[in-house]
Amino acid sequence: MNTVVWVIQGLLTTVFAIAGFMKMAAPKSVLEENMGWVKDYSKTMVKVIGTCELMGAIGLVAPMSFNVLPILTPIAATGLAVVMILATRTHLIRKEYPKIGITIFLFVVSVFIAVNRF
Repeated sequence: MNTVVWVIQGLLTTVFAIAGFMKMAAPKSVLEENMGWVKDYSKTMVKVIGTCELMGAIGLVAPMSFNVLPILTPIAATGLAVVMILATRTHLIRKEYPKIGITIFLFVVSVFIAVNRF
């Protein structure tokens, strides 16, 4: 089971690292083309969301990989679950129903990691 959880952690890390880095690196105008919700938030808030996703991605693997404060791994997974709850709320408000499925899936996977690592 530990191997399965590690594989899922790696995949979730990849998803959040890419999403976070993209939000941090790309100009807001570029992000608005593919992510309509960006129009509702300031440039700074979009960067904060990206930073949270990137730090959460690092937190999913680094603490356990280096055996330094491994309790941070389930805490990072819990934080990412909270980010996905807020993302789901944003998509509900904007009536972007197809995107809700993705955020709920990422929420469930984050909770799975948190439960298995606590």
